[in-house]
Amino acid sequence: MKKYKSIVYWSEEDKCYLAEIPLLPGCIADGKTKEEAIQNVNVIADEWIETANALNREIPKPLQTFDSTSPSIEDVAKYVLQKTDAITTKKLEKLLYYCQAWTLGWFKKELFPQEFQAWAYGPVCKSLFDQHRGNYIANPSMFSHIGEHEFSVSEKMVIDLVLKVYGDKDADFLGNLTHLEYPWNKARKGLSKEEKSNRIIEKDWMIDFYSQGQD
Repeated sequence: MKKYKSIVYWSEEDKCYLAEIPLLPGCIADGKTKEEAIQNVNVIADEWIETANALNREIPKPLQTFDSTSPSIEDVAKYVLQKTDAITTKKLEKLLYYCQAWTLGWFKKELFPQEFQAWAYGPVCKSLFDQHRGNYIANPSMFSHIGEHEFSVSEKMVIDLVLKVYGDKDADFLGNLTHLEYPWNKARKGLSKEEKSNRIIEKDWMIDFYSQGQD
C-alpha cells in the first residue's frame, strides 16, 4: 500500500497522541508516542482500504508530490477565509501556521515564504498581523486588494485537509496545541510564559517535527 500522510497531534483530553489520515474519513488512531499513533493509524488504513475494496468504494489516492505556485501568505489567508465561516484573526494565524507546518512536514517544501514568530499565545506571521491589526474577526475583504491566486491541485488539497482536521477547533485550542510542540517551544526557550518575542520559528525545525518519520 502506498503511504498516506497523517496529521499527528497531542490530545490533552485523551492524554495520548492522535494520528489521523485526512484523506480517509474516520481513519484515526491513538498511541502513547507519535510513532505508535502513526503505526496504529497505518493498520487502520489497511483495514479501511480492504473494506473499501470489498464494497467497491472509491479509494482516494495518496499525496505523493507537491506542485508549488508560489503563493503569498495573503493568498492562502484569502483562500482559507473563502472556505470558512467568520473566524477570529487569532484562529486565522494558527490555521495558516498549520498549513505551512504540514506542507513542510509532508513535502519538505514551504507553502509560502513568510515566517512565523513565536509569540506568547502561539505562532504569528508579523507581516499578516500588521494587516489585520485591530480586527477581531477575519473576513475575505481584508485581502480584496489582491487578485485571485491560482493554486495547484496539491496546494488546495493540503489546505483543505488542514481545514478538515483543524477547522472546527477554536483559536485557544490551536494556540495551546502549538505550545505542546517542539518548534514553538524551541523558539521560546529561555522566555517566560507571557514574555514578548519576535523570535522566528525556523522552517527546518518544522520539517523535523511535522514530518513525524513519514518520509
